[in-house]
Amino acid sequence: MAMESPNSSPKARSLMQHHKLGTDYIKRALNIDEKSENKDEAIKIYKLGIEEFIKGLDIDLDDEDQGRLANIQEKMRGNMVMALERVEELTKQKTTKNDASNNKSKITRRIPTTSASGNNNATRPTSQPAKGTVASNNRPTSSNRAATPVEKRPTAQAAAKISEPDGKKLPLKDLLKLPNVDKQMIEIILDEIVEQKNVKFSDIIGQDKAKQALTESVILPTINPGLFTGLLQPLKGLLLFGPPGNGKTMLAKAAANEAKCNFFNINSSSLTSKWMGEGEKLVRTLFAVARHLQPSIIFIDEIDSILCERKDNEHEASRRLKTEFFSQFDGMQSNKEDRILVMGATNRPFDLDSAALRRFPKRIYVGIPDLPTRAHLIAKLLQSQSHTLSSWQLEDLAARTDGYSGSDLNSLATEAAYGPIREKSIEDLKHCSKAAIRPISYNDFIHSLSQIKVTPPNALRELNEWNRLYGANS
Repeated sequence: MAMESPNSSPKARSLMQHHKLGTDYIKRALNIDEKSENKDEAIKIYKLGIEEFIKGLDIDLDDEDQGRLANIQEKMRGNMVMALERVEELTKQKTTKNDASNNKSKITRRIPTTSASGNNNATRPTSQPAKGTVASNNRPTSSNRAATPVEKRPTAQAAAKISEPDGKKLPLKDLLKLPNVDKQMIEIILDEIVEQKNVKFSDIIGQDKAKQALTESVILPTINPGLFTGLLQPLKGLLLFGPPGNGKTMLAKAAANEAKCNFFNINSSSLTSKWMGEGEKLVRTLFAVARHLQPSIIFIDEIDSILCERKDNEHEASRRLKTEFFSQFDGMQSNKEDRILVMGATNRPFDLDSAALRRFPKRIYVGIPDLPTRAHLIAKLLQSQSHTLSSWQLEDLAARTDGYSGSDLNSLATEAAYGPIREKSIEDLKHCSKAAIRPISYNDFIHSLSQIKVTPPNALRELNEWNRLYGANS
């Protein structure tokens, strides 16, 4: 949870308070729901948590709080959906139970009781409920109980985002029928599925060679699989490498969106566990779910942390995880009909195990932006801001920022934007409007150039040399 800063705005503090209260209520409700038969009390506390989340989500945050607290609001929204689903389920169970109890009572009254003379052979009420009713002492099974952690998106919500290429939703029950996989692992993997409808190649400035390679290797084979057969068989593994902050993850998400694939966003923490053997189970489940929901892209960020070069003193759990990954990858390659692509991203391709490199025959270098791209990026960043920069000043800044990554340029523009803000006192900033702040100037950028440092040249030389030896677009 984000910590509340002393300088937080009143709206931000109010949001954090509603988030904390709502989360506490949901935790209490989950505990009662799991351990007690008093479902009415659980429903009551669930509703209190839902009310707090609604109050928090209704807060219209200021621009400066949007980015910092967007993740908190997303968690509130996900937990609220989970609580609403559970309240609805408990309410249905309560209604069904009451109807069954009433039906059983009616049936019992119609059955003759023991006669006054003490005839023990008289008909007695049967212990079996009548056909079409539910026994009044039925308890929800463990699969019906709410066990979703409060800080994670609920499985039902994650599963609702999964769709076939034609837009038809896939029911969760079909996923739970997958053979030889742990059902709890399926829930973990489903929480890693993200939907990126608004990310397109047109949103990414530059990286034309990478876009072309991804179009040929990912998008076209998925859209028109009948054309890409034989020697044109689509790749099963693709590696994006290059210095940090240049759009490797954005390119992967855009490729998945353009190809209309389910996108699994995985990192090293998603596939590791303190329990022996769970890492291998997660890898096995990941490939099983991706195969079931194909076409799929499994994107592994910082893949060098999982598939680094094997050493004699390597931990047994790490070795077993790699072995399972290679086994699943080879199984995927043996079935030519599977439409699954494993896409890795790394800043350190030279740390990858040779066995891993062999499984990523297409290696695309995502380098730092060139001069025209830098000028375009700076202009794009200033598009929604008030500024006085001329075209020649933009070109001059692009020339001065040789070696800057896309992320560096974003930080540079942000630092420059604070120039006019710092000219005002704290008291003035508490009350002044946006119109009272002067436009961003060329001098603000010149000052910010001394504050933002570029990617070390040695790191770039090492990556460029690796690209020359092993890259696909050298």
